[in-house]
Amino acid sequence: MSIARLQIARRFENRPLRWGIVASVIVVPFGAIAQTPPVTPEPPPPTTVPAAQTQGSPGATEPAAGATSPSPALPPAIAPLPPAPAPIAAKPSPFTFALHGFVSGGIYLQDAAFASGQGGGAIFGPNKLDSDRWFLGGDVRQTQLKFTVKGPEVLGGASPMAVVELDLLGGNQVTTVPGPTAIVRDAMGMPIGTVGNTATSVATGDESVLPRLRLAYAELNWGEGTDMLRVGQQHNLLVYMIPASASHIGVPLGYGAGQLGWRTPGITYLHKFALPDDMRVDLHLQVNRNSWIDNYPVCAATQIPPAAGANCLPSGISLGEASTLPQLEARVVFSTGKKPSPWPYYPASDFTVYAIGHWDQKDLSGVGASAPSGDTLTTLIGDLGFKAALGPAIIAGNAWYGKNAGAVYGNMIQMQAPNGPDVTGFGAWGQLGFSITKELSVWAFGGIDQPTESQAIAANFTRLQNVQAAGQIAYKDGPYAIGLELLHIWTKNYVPGTAMTAASTTTLEGNQPMATVDYFF
Repeated sequence: MSIARLQIARRFENRPLRWGIVASVIVVPFGAIAQTPPVTPEPPPPTTVPAAQTQGSPGATEPAAGATSPSPALPPAIAPLPPAPAPIAAKPSPFTFALHGFVSGGIYLQDAAFASGQGGGAIFGPNKLDSDRWFLGGDVRQTQLKFTVKGPEVLGGASPMAVVELDLLGGNQVTTVPGPTAIVRDAMGMPIGTVGNTATSVATGDESVLPRLRLAYAELNWGEGTDMLRVGQQHNLLVYMIPASASHIGVPLGYGAGQLGWRTPGITYLHKFALPDDMRVDLHLQVNRNSWIDNYPVCAATQIPPAAGANCLPSGISLGEASTLPQLEARVVFSTGKKPSPWPYYPASDFTVYAIGHWDQKDLSGVGASAPSGDTLTTLIGDLGFKAALGPAIIAGNAWYGKNAGAVYGNMIQMQAPNGPDVTGFGAWGQLGFSITKELSVWAFGGIDQPTESQAIAANFTRLQNVQAAGQIAYKDGPYAIGLELLHIWTKNYVPGTAMTAASTTTLEGNQPMATVDYFF
């Protein structure tokens, strides 16, 4: 570096002053650089590399002849990352959830308004329209959703399951508003009291229908159905099968015309006996909560049933519950074969026959009081039914006879007041179905409900007889069903006499053609 500085100075020595200044500017930095002491590097690791790798490195010291030049430090090698651990599999839930049921939509025409309801709820009580009788409606209310949850075995091998089933027959959306005093009527239309507020539906209430609880029970199942115990709300044993209909499932054909049974909280035990040659015998027992005209108002201080006019409930407690006795039901079923039914609510069998019995008792004076006589009302019913598959045809029927059957849908759902007499009655229905193809079938149905007329009149019943007749063409492809149904209803009514008129009876009729689509899942 000193030699280079001397050469630059000689080149500019005979130049003017300004050139000397330039030379100084150039030479001085080089001198400063040459006088900067070298940086002593950190002792390198004992690794020998060729000298060519160190030439040109700033601050490097010239190696002595024959000496091995130390190499600079190399960055440590980066170790590869270990493979990501396999994700820990989530432990499967011991519970299995399932959703079953069906979605239903129907369009109907009617030439009468029915006391039981319109659309799928039409089963009895047409009124009389003298002109402009027909009207058009739609109905989705019989749609049903059944939620089931199955869990791990309990109690030494029992398979548990919980069931909750809903439909949309809980009424229309309502708004409770203050209103004038309104008359409260019982199931027969008789005045039983008054209320100070009225509940009215909103303008779109029939498109904003409310859900209704049907079933809610817990089940224990031993031996894949050999023994089952259910606790909660379930169908009465009186309901074993219902007639085939796409339009009337939630409120079946035959209700009010030969079919009994409702849903109540209780305990049900089901047992299957396996017999040779594909025959089976099922024994079913049930203990249910009791009830009787539970919508009566609370008794006033001066009202004591079963006195005349005391159509009320002491302390608001049902006369059935006041007896401290449950409803008791038993059913025995014999069946053979496993032929599938073309409609979901008939059992899969070649032949089935069953017998059912029902007993319960009411305390007509209610809680908190006792009547010297006439303090009990007994319900006693016998029910028989069958179903037979004969080639492409199905024939089925059900019949009952008993007394005071209004609480389980007999006597057209009419229940006498606490001071009323016993009312005996009978009902029956029958259906014939024929499968034209695997998907296409035709069905004919007829049913009747008839209490003893003199007793019904003494009990202030307004309906003395109800007859249903229906025909259906159904197309069912797997879970998808289309039904075209025509329903005709006759109801014989009793009109009490007045001071100016004599008592009389009249029979009113109504028609309902209905097209329905159901999707079962």
